Amino acid sequence: MTLAAAAAGFKNEGQFVAALHVAKNLNIPFIELKDRMTAGESLGAAIHALKPDLDAKEVESATTTADEEAKTDRIEASASTSASADVKTR
Repeated sequence: MTLAAAAAGFKNEGQFVAALHVAKNLNIPFIELKDRMTAGESLGAAIHALKPDLDAKEVESATTTADEEAKTDRIEASASTSASADVKTR
């Protein structure tokens, strides 16, 4: 699957990256998570549907962790892009 195909259908980059983290962290097939989320389910609802053995607190924790990881990824990517631009302008 290409990056463009993987990201297609998500509301924004943050939602896409959070889904990637949840898939990795909880060992959920990304495509199953994507199918539910792009059909309108929230990340938490999709996790609960795919991992019904997790209680609400665990689902909330997984969602929060994935959101934080996604924010960190985006900050690091932005810093990397800025650093690259600085090198090119020198």
